[in-house]
Amino acid sequence: MNRRLLAAFLALGVLATSNAFASRARNLVMGSGDAGAIVAAQGNGGSLYFDDKYNIFYNPAYVNDFKNWGIIEKSNYDGTTEGDKAMGGMVTSIANFNLGLFFNRVAGITGSYDAGNRGDMRPIDIILGSDMGVKWGLGFTWGSKKNVNADPADQDTDMTLRAGVSVMDFEPFVSFKIAGTNGSTTEATRTKNKDMTFGLRYRFGEWTPYAAYRMMNITDNGGTDVPGAKTTTYGLGIGRTAAIAEGARMVYAVSYWRILPATGKRTVIPINFAVEGDATSWLTLRGGLAFNIVDQATTASSDPISAADSTTARIGAGFHLGKADIDFAIGQGTPGTTAEPTAGIDAQQLGIGPGFFSAMSVAYRW
Repeated sequence: MNRRLLAAFLALGVLATSNAFASRARNLVMGSGDAGAIVAAQGNGGSLYFDDKYNIFYNPAYVNDFKNWGIIEKSNYDGTTEGDKAMGGMVTSIANFNLGLFFNRVAGITGSYDAGNRGDMRPIDIILGSDMGVKWGLGFTWGSKKNVNADPADQDTDMTLRAGVSVMDFEPFVSFKIAGTNGSTTEATRTKNKDMTFGLRYRFGEWTPYAAYRMMNITDNGGTDVPGAKTTTYGLGIGRTAAIAEGARMVYAVSYWRILPATGKRTVIPINFAVEGDATSWLTLRGGLAFNIVDQATTASSDPISAADSTTARIGAGFHLGKADIDFAIGQGTPGTTAEPTAGIDAQQLGIGPGFFSAMSVAYRW
């Protein structure tokens, strides 16, 4: 049945036209250019080194460049805790403004909440922007969860405000967590999560230099969250987008990042490299490589120690059906840890063997 489904996608694609689209699958394959520390750590946040519709999640001013589209995403990520196994939203024009609404972007909530169970906080993203000579945008992420205790104050609450502009090839952005409370029955045991980011991209022909700084009170948003442990991250890089043939694009970047947790430090120099090409008018193929040429960490009692190899090579594709796009990625970023549940439309694992469609989306442009 799964093979027949894939064959149907191929047959329908003959009738379609080409247009590379943004999706979580595309982000997973092509990478973020930040060693997973800035926009990637904030969940489906696009990329610093190439243009992508999901860049609106760190710089909402991009909502003016990428508008009138909607997307539904499904993936094999563990949705019981930190994952985003289902999410979706849209961006539409209203008068002189552009409005985006996204639902269940769980990883967009940063901090330690109720044993890390951010998946129950039902996050909502709102993005508003306009082009008034200067392109500007505002973004707001909100999520909450009432815990089991009787105390009305025992509620997890997360609110983050983002802002950005795009003017004369300069594209600065900033985000600040205005509320991040891990509820508890006593004030003494409540955690106040903090997270602040600011950065800048600049367009110089095919080249895109960028830099960013982030301060948060958790050690690792993508793994084990430790309340109250301040981590500072800063770095810079440069990326390039180049046409290598008709319908084919190559993007690559090199960057430098320092990650400073409560004790010790980590130095990372990642290289990102990806190719995206139109095999036909209805099919785009893509592949990406992320390689840390340097990845060393120190603690209070050690010299720099190299981390284990974390090189990833991922592949994916996109089918273009008129104004609709179907994207998928092979190879998981953070795979689900549970076995496939009983068959049904809400089954966690997607088709043609576990992990074949690690992330998949259907999008439409108008």
